[in-house]
Formats: sequence, C-alpha cells, structure tokens
Amino acid sequence: MIAWIVGVCIAVIGLVLAALALFTAWTTRQVEKRVPPEGRFLEIDGERIHYVDEGSGPPLLLIHGLAGQTRNFTCALLGKLKQDFRVVILDRPGSGYSTRSAAAPANIAAQARTISRLCQALGLEQPLVVGILYGTADRVLDPAFHGNGLLAKVPSADLELIEGAGHMILIASADRVAAFIARMAQRAAFADVKLAPAAQP
Repeated sequence: MIAWIVGVCIAVIGLVLAALALFTAWTTRQVEKRVPPEGRFLEIDGERIHYVDEGSGPPLLLIHGLAGQTRNFTCALLGKLKQDFRVVILDRPGSGYSTRSAAAPANIAAQARTISRLCQALGLEQPLVVGILYGTADRVLDPAFHGNGLLAKVPSADLELIEGAGHMILIASADRVAAFIARMAQRAAFADVKLAPAAQP
C-alpha cells in the first residue's frame, strides 16, 4: 500500500513538473509573439547575442544594467541619439533575447569579453561607451562610501547620478540622459557631432 501511494505521489509530481514546463514554453512563445526582437543576432562564443544598430556618426555603445534589455534604451532614448551617432545597443548575455548557457560564466569579465567581441564583429573602433547602473548607483558614486576610489581606478570615467526610478530613468529622464551623453561625446573630442541642444540637468 505504501509503495502504491509513493508511486502515485511521484507520478503526480512528474505530471505537475511536465505541466509547468509546457506552460513556461507556451508563455515564452506568447511573449516573443507580442514583443519580438527589435534588432539582429550575432553568434559570439557560441551564444546568440541580440543587438540594435541604428544611426550614423561616431559609434556609441549603450549597455544596460542588471535585469535590463535593449528596450530600456530604444523606448525613449534611441530616437534622440541616432541622428548624431551610430548607436549600438545589446542585450547582455542572459538578458533580453541574448542567450547564456548554464555552463557559461556570468561574471563581469565574461560579459566584458562578449561585449568586446561584439564590438570587433561590428567594426566598432573606440566607441563612446555608456553604461547604466541601477539600484546601488548612489552608493557607487557617493564619496562618503568609496571616496574617489572608482574615479582613481578609471581616471577617464565620467560618472553622473541621475535621480530616477530604476529602469524607468531612461524613459522618465531621457532628455537628461541624452544631454549627459552629448557632454561626454564633446569631451571625447567627437568634434564632428552636431548635437541638438539639450536641457541641462
């Protein structure tokens, strides 16, 4: 009798797990139908990397933060930048439509290596790189917590804290982000960029 009960329990658990797997696959297909990829794909180190490449001018590489994706930038910011720059935005490995196998490392060095190889594949030479940091940005930038240590390690870095609500900052504060990128481009000596005037923060 006990063996029969255990067998039934195992069968029920197996059916529930199979049903959940099917539901997950169905949900994934529904999401992909409603929100298809916006860009193209390149295979980098065995992974399929999704990226958007629009506009013309000096190269600008936009990198999203943790749990982000290309749409964080394409929703409100891309249109403000693509007249002045060749804008490349990628889904980092394991985010958005980019894959990352279970065996692949997810650390910063591995992500940087993939991004570097994507730049090489697209012929991006010395792009202006803009990364968005969410959540702990105030702690990273606040000298009370880290002094000027971060700037000392990356002396050419320009950091700016733009108040906002996580991923929504690129939508709610798109003009401020575009103005920041314009200032960085001018400092980086992209002299041929004719940027439209943007409101200062």
